[in-house]
Amino acid sequence: MRRLKNVAALLLVLLLLLSGCAGRPASDEPERETITVYCWSEHMLYSGYAAYVQEHVPEADVVFVTGRNQMGYYEFMEENGALPDILTVRRMSMIDAEHLRDSLLDLSETEVAATFNNIYLENYRFEDGSINWLPACGEVEGYIASLDLFEQYNIPLPTDRASFDAACEAFRAVGIVPYSNDFGMDYTCLATLQGLSIQELMTGPGIVWRTAYESGSCRQLDDTIWPAAFERLERQLAVWDIPPEAAEWTYTEMTPPFLEGKAAMMRGTGNDVIAFRQDGMNVKMLPYFGDTEEDNWLLTYPSFNVAVSKQSAENETKEALCMKVLDVMFSEGAQNILAGNHNMIPYNEGIKLQLDESMENLKEYIVQNHLYLRLASTEIFAASQETVGKMVSGEYNAKQAYEAFNAMLGQDDAERDATAVTFEKGYPNVVDAKSGNPAASAMTNTLRAYNGADIVIAHGTSYSGMVYATDYTEEQVDWMVTDNNSIRCYERELTGAELKTLLDTILTREFGGMACINNYSLPVLSGCEMTVRRDDAGYHLEQVTVGGKALEEDDVFSVVYIASTYQAEPMLEELAADGNLWTECRENCRTQWHNAILGSDHSAAIPLCEPAAYLKLV
Repeated sequence: MRRLKNVAALLLVLLLLLSGCAGRPASDEPERETITVYCWSEHMLYSGYAAYVQEHVPEADVVFVTGRNQMGYYEFMEENGALPDILTVRRMSMIDAEHLRDSLLDLSETEVAATFNNIYLENYRFEDGSINWLPACGEVEGYIASLDLFEQYNIPLPTDRASFDAACEAFRAVGIVPYSNDFGMDYTCLATLQGLSIQELMTGPGIVWRTAYESGSCRQLDDTIWPAAFERLERQLAVWDIPPEAAEWTYTEMTPPFLEGKAAMMRGTGNDVIAFRQDGMNVKMLPYFGDTEEDNWLLTYPSFNVAVSKQSAENETKEALCMKVLDVMFSEGAQNILAGNHNMIPYNEGIKLQLDESMENLKEYIVQNHLYLRLASTEIFAASQETVGKMVSGEYNAKQAYEAFNAMLGQDDAERDATAVTFEKGYPNVVDAKSGNPAASAMTNTLRAYNGADIVIAHGTSYSGMVYATDYTEEQVDWMVTDNNSIRCYERELTGAELKTLLDTILTREFGGMACINNYSLPVLSGCEMTVRRDDAGYHLEQVTVGGKALEEDDVFSVVYIASTYQAEPMLEELAADGNLWTECRENCRTQWHNAILGSDHSAAIPLCEPAAYLKLV
């Protein structure tokens, strides 16, 4: 039955594409190829990166679509016959990548692969020599030190493990918190556990274990390196004097003590260093320390990893265009846009990225290739958060954490894999010029029903992918919206005139670096319709209707607006000059969608609504 549903969904997509879902006018000219790039985060759309790639491949329609930062998300797409041409994901490991291996192109012999430093490329190579994924420029992570506090208390900057511990003890003696960390986040738990033991993980036994784990031949921790890693973390937590409540800290709770001069160091990235310096702080990034200065390392992770679907090689023209898109994505110009704050390092040879002067001290680690690529499998993330968090809270000692971590590896979560809901109908994630995006429309209509609002306005980038006619687990339901807690829901009453102003502003203005850059990023409406004109200058609102009838400017509607805080807050503040402010809903977009489809303590599940025609694009 699932196979039949998947085939039906694929046929639906093909039928819609063949019938003009892209909204292209009839022409005697040969149809342009469309290259679809799924983004791990909507930020790829607004940094200028997507626009740069589009500009440098003018012979194709390069469409950037918001996806998810989970390898399982693409596995689900593949199961339903719908992989995009180009995939991007930040969180990946070779063991996770194995599941998609047969559906992706081998890039090992391509010109772009030849530009990479082999030291880093080997982390992406399978035993047969094939390579499916390539890393874009990477963020660096370590300790951020407040130089003013070190100078004030005459404490030397640490250079190795011993001097690092001595500095922490010295700060504790004068009533200063040595170190602050957001242990409530899984990536922090993973980075801290691995960062403290990079010296050992990069030895021969450490590399042998990682290779075996990533290949799937070993699904347990090494019994010499890893027990010592947990013991090291246990000692370090005592040196830092981390309170039990830090197990729940996020970035919001971690940073105030550091910003207020109450903490000497904090976990952070190169981007944090630059942001703090721009705010007037005197800070410096320090590495994860080893026994000697020669044993110090920076932890690093790619801004994202890129793969190409075999489906993209359906003809020579499209395959060549995909390779050109790939070349542009890894070009010096494109990667310098990704590294806009001058905080990232390249994994390619011959690529020069500007590095902020505040990070000059990191160049020695770059030159020496003392950059450790984190081990970032899905289960390692989960196990790190579970065990490190309980060590911080005092529930686990080192031995208990090691045993619990091992127990979580190689285990399938039956509850997670259970069917939570079945959608009988599927809808494609493409923009029809005569009606809009069917998948996004179905979801927006469902959220309107959940909110009980007259009108809901969402951005296409709030959703991630199409709706499949198949069974969904709870996790897969959550994958249908972007992986970003900053996508919030705001509500207020609007007159017809105010509604038109809001839509016009969304279409024509940029707030928080975000704007409408392609058809996919256009707003999605439920409860009203809009006619939009597109020309070389961008998008322009032509008309708004309600139920097919012209909008009356004096009519009043209850409206819910769904958008990123980066965009919504400055825009809504500007539009509220009349003093009529928007109110943030109690639930963000991700929570609303979860509760709408699966139900919650205070609401019953809502059947997925049908899409409606909300857009005419001329």
